[in-house]
Amino acid sequence: NYALRDSSVDVVFSQSVLEHVVELDTALAEASRILRADGHFVAWFGPLWSTFGGSHVAELGFDHLLVSKEELLDRGRKVGDGWEYWLELDLFNRMKYDDYIELLERHFVLEWVSVAGSPEATDFRDNNPDTWSRLREHHDEMDLMVRLVGVVGRPRR
Repeated sequence: NYALRDSSVDVVFSQSVLEHVVELDTALAEASRILRADGHFVAWFGPLWSTFGGSHVAELGFDHLLVSKEELLDRGRKVGDGWEYWLELDLFNRMKYDDYIELLERHFVLEWVSVAGSPEATDFRDNNPDTWSRLREHHDEMDLMVRLVGVVGRPRR
């Protein structure tokens, strides 16, 4: 058994992983369980699925929200450089900003939250008003604009 003991860890750190964890509630519960009461969960994650390059293939922009999975995978394969790997295995939880915050607050008292917007999404919005309007039919503007999120929290006991 390799499980860590309850309250045995000072810091759990995650960088660019949470957007790929399908069972995120379970993972966050485990992180909270192993943290000491005064320990910290620190995470940076993104790009979020709903933003520009949310498929982790920046060259595809918002295609992941506009075309079928099959067409997206085909376009990802054409870009190459291994990016199609993420699309082939469908390694995305497709969560939105508010969903992340809700889950994080279920397990942690958040002491710090930082949000980075996407300059590419801003440029896309400004230069493609018709497509932006189509995107807004199904997505909140904040979800389209938030690229990265950083959090620091203590375990909720």
